[in-house]
Amino acid sequence: MSDANWLAANCQDLLYVPASARRQAAVNRGARAADEGLTLREIVTGLLDATTVHWSGTPVASTDTAVAVHSRAETLLHTARALLTDAVDGYTRQNRAELDRHDNERAAFVNDLLTGRADPGGLAERAHRYGIRQ
Repeated sequence: MSDANWLAANCQDLLYVPASARRQAAVNRGARAADEGLTLREIVTGLLDATTVHWSGTPVASTDTAVAVHSRAETLLHTARALLTDAVDGYTRQNRAELDRHDNERAAFVNDLLTGRADPGGLAERAHRYGIRQ
């Protein structure tokens, strides 16, 4: 499944997750989107598009009052806002964790390089990641 299809399906699914599990589901989807290399813009667009599709598919009965329709729209927008906040939070946390991991790997590489106790072959392999050529 392509990144765009995965995002569309997952954003749509988030609107149907039970309220008790919705926050964690959105955080997890945001983290996965970061792992998939998606941008924040794609997440925002995906969730807003899913919200639009959801609202467009919401039937309005002839007995519904304007107040009832407005109330449902307000609930959907509140849900979308909360999901977006949580997904962005998961995305941000995942990106921060990835940056921290890279920083730790770089620090370990420099430490190994300076101490001279590491395997030269392993050091040479790791050096390529940092633009160091043999």
